[in-house]
Amino acid sequence: MPQSLSRVYVHIVFSTKNRERLIMPDDMQELFAYIGGMLNSMDCRVITVGGMSDHVHILCMQSREMTLANMVERLKRNTSLWMQRRKNHRYFAWQSGYGAFSISYNHVDAVKEYIANQAAHHCHKTFAEELRAWLEKYGIAPDDTFLRR
Repeated sequence: MPQSLSRVYVHIVFSTKNRERLIMPDDMQELFAYIGGMLNSMDCRVITVGGMSDHVHILCMQSREMTLANMVERLKRNTSLWMQRRKNHRYFAWQSGYGAFSISYNHVDAVKEYIANQAAHHCHKTFAEELRAWLEKYGIAPDDTFLRR
């Protein structure tokens, strides 16, 4: 019997449209739980979800049957609608792009901790500075136009 095996950990980051602080503290945990439930329903086992009022971090295992682009598109579309309807944030929207970084099995715990400590981390670093550091770490040339938004 043929078999396809996959264990691809991915750290996904995206921000609210124009990096506006649209995720209210009272809504964060419920939004993160909703994101986790959506990922699990897409066979993308969630490890952790966290973030701040203007961006979200996700660590999950990518489904072997769904592309990363389709997963993120579906996730952003559905969570946008959920925030607009359920949380009555009529103008809630995510940015058009995202960052996705592969994570080795040996670094899963470190990334989990990093995501869990977002509030403390952002006392010293803006989202743009954080994203620039990730891009440098992964050898991706940053687009300064995007990072200034």
